[in-house]
Amino acid sequence: QNASSIETVNINGHEGKLIIKNAMLTIIWPMHDHMCIIRGQMEKDTAIEIAEGVRYID
Repeated sequence: QNASSIETVNINGHEGKLIIKNAMLTIIWPMHDHMCIIRGQMEKDTAIEIAEGVRYID
């Protein structure tokens, strides 16, 4: 709500959303029937790199 920017991103073959509101960046994407969220004050490329490094462990 009231986000200044919303865009679609690809995280390891999964479609996610990158949302920027004020100085806060959020990436939300699905992984193995779960929703993953990364949120923080960082550069877009850094957030995507962190998201791509997330691994599901059963």
